[in-house]
Amino acid sequence: MTIKRASHITGHVLALAMLLAIWVALAPIQLGGSAAYVIVSGSSMEPLYHRGDLVLLRAVSSYKVGDIVTYRHPQIGPVIHRIIGRDAGQLVLKGDNNGFNDAYRPTEAEVIGAAWLHVPAAGAIIGQLRSPPAAALLVAGGVVALVASGGDAARRRRRGALPIGSGGTSSLGALVALTALALVSALLSITALTRPTTRQAEEELPYRHIGAFGYAAPAPAGTYDRSQGQVGEPVFRRLTSALDISFDYRLDAELPIDVSGTHRLVAEVSADNGWRRTIELHPSQAFSGARTVASGRLELAQAQAAIDAIEQQTGVEQQEYFITIVPELNVTGALAGQPLRDTFAPRLVFRMNELQLVPVRDENTPFAPVRERLLRRSVIVPNTLPVLWMQIDVSAARVAGSLALAGSLAGLAILGWPALMAARRSEVERIRLQYGWLLIDAAEPPPPAAREIAVARFDELARLAERRGALVLHETDGATHRYTVPDGEVSYYYRVAERLPADTHPARVSVAPTKASNNEMPESPDVAAPDLPADWQANFLTALRETGLTTEACRLAEVSILAPYREREDNPAFAAAWAEIRDARGASRREAR
Repeated sequence: MTIKRASHITGHVLALAMLLAIWVALAPIQLGGSAAYVIVSGSSMEPLYHRGDLVLLRAVSSYKVGDIVTYRHPQIGPVIHRIIGRDAGQLVLKGDNNGFNDAYRPTEAEVIGAAWLHVPAAGAIIGQLRSPPAAALLVAGGVVALVASGGDAARRRRRGALPIGSGGTSSLGALVALTALALVSALLSITALTRPTTRQAEEELPYRHIGAFGYAAPAPAGTYDRSQGQVGEPVFRRLTSALDISFDYRLDAELPIDVSGTHRLVAEVSADNGWRRTIELHPSQAFSGARTVASGRLELAQAQAAIDAIEQQTGVEQQEYFITIVPELNVTGALAGQPLRDTFAPRLVFRMNELQLVPVRDENTPFAPVRERLLRRSVIVPNTLPVLWMQIDVSAARVAGSLALAGSLAGLAILGWPALMAARRSEVERIRLQYGWLLIDAAEPPPPAAREIAVARFDELARLAERRGALVLHETDGATHRYTVPDGEVSYYYRVAERLPADTHPARVSVAPTKASNNEMPESPDVAAPDLPADWQANFLTALRETGLTTEACRLAEVSILAPYREREDNPAFAAAWAEIRDARGASRREAR
């Protein structure tokens, strides 16, 4: 028994250790852990991550180039992209599927964590389970399974199919689980009912300005790979007198767009001392739709004339000037029905000296600029209820809580009411229900101990057994139940008589069990004793001496099981004879061993 108990404890310790390890690895940041969970909602990280994938993040002390991280964008929210560089203490990030870097550069303090575990499509499944119908069905299914398992355990117990010593443990466990479920579901329902099902929130409507600069510089054959200079190549002033410039623009969004606007193309001639002169290449022109092209020609002689004029007037000469091409776009219209008004004015910069124009290559002046923007509008959305690290719709919480509460109450009624009634009718049923895990049914009476001590209540006997790490032996002698805890030469016991139906034996009567002062068979003053055969006491003692069984002695003496116990209480001589027979049979058993 000790080995089995030690094995049981070891199993619990291992289970707790495993749960602790899982908690340390997967506990969310909101509950003091180091893990965060992100559901991918875009295509910027394809083909690695797809929409609906679940990514688990781990917060670390520092992040390096190549790590995939999630950071908090002040306008867009959480963004999962890869670190491709650092710039003055900030991280430069880019989506694997994007052709441009993120415009926003977070610090490490704004990073939630680095990608640690990837579960394809799990995010989409979680999203479906958080919907009201799915959440309600999930809770209802759990309640039905719990009630069904409890009901099946109760049916096995009624058929006597429970293992020896298990008693009402399964039913008791089901009752405890159902009670806990009822309390939790009641709390969930009450909390959900006190909150509205909808709330006003700001919806973010993302869109992007996307552009592409183009310029062509005519030159003699053989100067460039092509017939004229292309974007990114220098422009040689001795070979080219003019620069044809274009800017291809489109407004991109996943939602319906209905926009129009104006575009204008200018060139700014400037010096690093702050001087600036603007030359209009294309006057303001209206366009309709989400796409347009602004184009114009820059005469290098016109730019040089402006430079010569300022040098002649001021006497200040510069070795190098800058020519900046600026397309100015003003967009108005609607995005998903929401009014939209925005501007976009990217810049393409050339360094200019007497011999050439060299385009500046840096991230602030890209040849294909992109600006991500957000439009916000007020919408009515389902209200949510925080449960651990999840957000559950209030309507789903109402339905799920109500179903769980109804199911748990039904389960408590199915399992609890019969158990309560049985416990109220019989102390034997109460003991079996409450302490079934501690009982073991004895196939035959144990050898008598040198000394037997009766305890006043079974609860005390149970505590004694638990302190000694022992089980309680359960014997049945007709309507009498004896519970024993052997302890060396001493045996502690508790005896109770179970009430029997009136038709169980022709000479027996139904007596409600009451506790006697010495824990022997109780008296029932409101029930008249039946007529007993003459000299039944002698017949009983003789049969008891021969058989050693109280029930058999009662049968042979033709009296009920209650009669000898009553007689023993009232007749000291009869009690002494009974004790003498018991001691004699105990001595015989010890000699036989």
